[in-house]
Amino acid sequence: MVKYFHNGLDHYFREGDLNKVLSLCLHRFEEHGDLGTEFFIYIENAILKNKEYVLQNLKNMPSDFALRGVVEYGLGCIAASEFRLESTIEHLRNAFSLSMKVLDVFENEHGFCKSVVPFIAKEAYNLKPYDNLKDEEILLPKIKFSKIEKETDFFVLASCNGIYFDRYFEEFYETIRQHNENNIYHIHIANPTSQTEKLIAELDDPNFKFSFENTNRGASYFACMRLFIARRLMENYNCGCLVSDIDVRWIKSPSKIWAGLNKADFGWYPKPGPAPSLLVHAQIIAFSKTQKAFEILEKSNQFLAYKLSEFPSWCLDQSSLFRAVCLTPEAKTQDFRETLGDIETVQRLPDTSLTEKQAFRAFENIEISMNSDGYPILSRVD
Repeated sequence: MVKYFHNGLDHYFREGDLNKVLSLCLHRFEEHGDLGTEFFIYIENAILKNKEYVLQNLKNMPSDFALRGVVEYGLGCIAASEFRLESTIEHLRNAFSLSMKVLDVFENEHGFCKSVVPFIAKEAYNLKPYDNLKDEEILLPKIKFSKIEKETDFFVLASCNGIYFDRYFEEFYETIRQHNENNIYHIHIANPTSQTEKLIAELDDPNFKFSFENTNRGASYFACMRLFIARRLMENYNCGCLVSDIDVRWIKSPSKIWAGLNKADFGWYPKPGPAPSLLVHAQIIAFSKTQKAFEILEKSNQFLAYKLSEFPSWCLDQSSLFRAVCLTPEAKTQDFRETLGDIETVQRLPDTSLTEKQAFRAFENIEISMNSDGYPILSRVD
């Protein structure tokens, strides 16, 4: 059973007996045929639970271990948790290139070849560096700004496409307005539908502002739109910005969440999961109207412009924010867990959202190859 394998790894890592770890892995490979997937899951859980006896021994695993790529992924996650960008990038590149080299060894293990390796590839791709980020133009949507008369500390910003708006806006609206706060709420919508237009026309609420764009880009871009327009809206409304997903229920009021920023430049919740793309979780983030916050946005957006033009991988918005935070060490940042508690007490995802398992399987439709530098090349399989 899987739990005996995981318990056995726990025991031998705690004892520091790496030879027994390797023997147990070989037995799992020969008898059960799911070593790659289960070892990956074990390493992720060990990092999440901060099992020091595992983390300390990972770097001592032999270089010729067949799953050294998973080991490198674990080391990359540890580096990311300490916001060491260059080390994170190098470990993730090694994780990907070494995993690609053993695909033939694990060719009969569907979970490793079709889920684990694509997931590692996505993490390595999302942080792959570029020599000159200033060459890529950021194509910003045109926005008709609404004038406001009142002063406010912050506004709430969300973005989505019309289909997602039609599905989730009413619950978003009802749960945020139940707090009866006189805030500004700005929703940026790509490709509005006739139902989108109907919902907005029927909404009698002057605090809600909308902007629109038509684009042939997909879901990854829709998640990034709010970052591209945040600074312009902050300057227009002359205040900070609380950025949210649209498919959420508001448990705490926006003002209480904003207070959790504690006058920092940038605040966020890390998402449960050690991957670098989850460390700055964009379900709910906040920017003060400060120069350092603008620097984080600029670094994030310039990187996103490159990534989206090359391949619109999932979680690019979160990976770009992680990178930007690493590159702006002088900025004051706030982990919302310290000021607000668990994210489930702040916002709740609807029951219809993708589960973690479904999101993990979403990487199965990506075709992967490797360039001469050991970085992934990603393309979508229709």
